[in-house]
Amino acid sequence: MRFNMDVDAERKAWEIIHEKGNGLVGKEVISAINTSSELSGLEKMIRKVVSEELKKAMFIPPEPAACNPETEESETDILNFLETF
Repeated sequence: MRFNMDVDAERKAWEIIHEKGNGLVGKEVISAINTSSELSGLEKMIRKVVSEELKKAMFIPPEPAACNPETEESETDILNFLETF
């Protein structure tokens, strides 16, 4: 693998890989690739779970208002009252 030192992102990657100075560049690259893959999978899983939970939250039916038969008027009573006008 060659790094283009004129490209900032590639130079930064080269510096990160070589900052330990142990000469095990291959192992560092493999470790970085594996970590990136694991984080990508984790991100996908988190996005899926959050999306599912938001969908559930949006479809929670509202609690019906408590009906009190003593104060509740029938439609007929209301219409009869309105006809008196």
